[in-house]
Amino acid sequence: KMHFYREIKQSIIIASPFGWVVICYRDFETFNHCGVLLKPDMDMIETCPNFYIKYKTYVSYSWDMKNVLEKIEYYLSNESMMQNIASEAQKNYQKYVYEEK
Repeated sequence: KMHFYREIKQSIIIASPFGWVVICYRDFETFNHCGVLLKPDMDMIETCPNFYIKYKTYVSYSWDMKNVLEKIEYYLSNESMMQNIASEAQKNYQKYVYEEK
């Protein structure tokens, strides 16, 4: 388990594809460790609080994955954009998890 968290902390972009469910622990681990969450488009899902704001708190790709490599390459070449997304996602997550009553 410790190895997993070390990998998350060292990763820049963390993929969290849909599995048994749409939302999973990896999403929140990514927000908590200030990584960039790479996930299939979440526009059809409403969450409260809203952790999934496209290109503000996560990077989306199409469900058929045709643009996933393009997204990864684009964001890896735009470090400031990645830092902004990761920072905004972490702030949003911490606001609701640690500050809201």
